[in-house]
Amino acid sequence: MGYKVAQIEELRKKISELPELDISEREVTKQEAVKLLAKEVSQLQKRGYSLTMIAEFMTRNGMEISVQTLKTYLTRSDSLHRKKDKTKTTSHKKTREEKIKTSIVKDGENLKTNVDKSSPFVPRKDSEEI
Repeated sequence: MGYKVAQIEELRKKISELPELDISEREVTKQEAVKLLAKEVSQLQKRGYSLTMIAEFMTRNGMEISVQTLKTYLTRSDSLHRKKDKTKTTSHKKTREEKIKTSIVKDGENLKTNVDKSSPFVPRKDSEEI
């Protein structure tokens, strides 16, 4: 089923009229909570607290969490953060094609090559055995 442009415009208008929500009252999952606290947990670790100590503190203060779960959620939070950072910046990594760019120039009977040393490709002079 398709939608008419007038329906979309009406929906757009209604969406723009929705009031702001107080996000402080929104419930979050344990994983989201750890993500929100990741910076503070990292600071505690820099101050010498172990994940075991941090998990025990969190449990005593209303957020029941095991050390392994805390570690897993922190790892996920960190990897998601890194992925977002990578998408914000342009990659400076060379593509495989750029690394393996080869210019072969005939110089009499010899071939001169400008090959990336990490490339397994080694150009050779054609043989007449084929």
